Amino acid sequence: MLRCAAKIASTSVTTQLTKGKTLEEAKSVSLKEVVEELGGLPKNKVHCAHLATSGLKAAIMKYEAKRGERDIDADFVRRLLAGALDPEKGLNIIPAKRVEGVDVEGRRVRVLLSKELDPEARATMAEDVAGVFSGLEVEVTVK
Repeated sequence: MLRCAAKIASTSVTTQLTKGKTLEEAKSVSLKEVVEELGGLPKNKVHCAHLATSGLKAAIMKYEAKRGERDIDADFVRRLLAGALDPEKGLNIIPAKRVEGVDVEGRRVRVLLSKELDPEARATMAEDVAGVFSGLEVEVTVK
C-alpha cells in the first residue's frame, strides 16, 4: 500500500465527519467539507479527498443493497465504479471514459471496458472493478 499523507488524512477526516451520524447524514459528507476540514489540499491531491468520500458513499450503497433497500441496477453499478481508478489518468474510470457499457441482469453484472486500453491497464482496471463489488454476492464479468 502506498503511504500518501493526503489519502490517509482525507480518509481519517471523512471517518471523523461521519461518526455519530445516521446513514442519511453520512451520505451528505461532501468533498468540499473534507477539504475544508483539512485546511485545504494542493490541487494535485484533491482526488485523495474524492476517493475518501466516494468510498464512504459506496460503502453505504453496498450496505443498503445487502439489506435489500437498494436495487442493483446500471445506475448502482456506475456509482460503485467511481471507486475504480484509471491508472494512466488518475481518475475514476467513468469520467475517464474507460467504461463503454454496463449490463445488469439480476445478480449478474457485466462491465465493458474501452477497447483502447493496453493489456496491462485493462488487467489492472478489471481487478479494481471486481474489487468494487466484493461482498455483494454478484457475478461480475469484465471484458
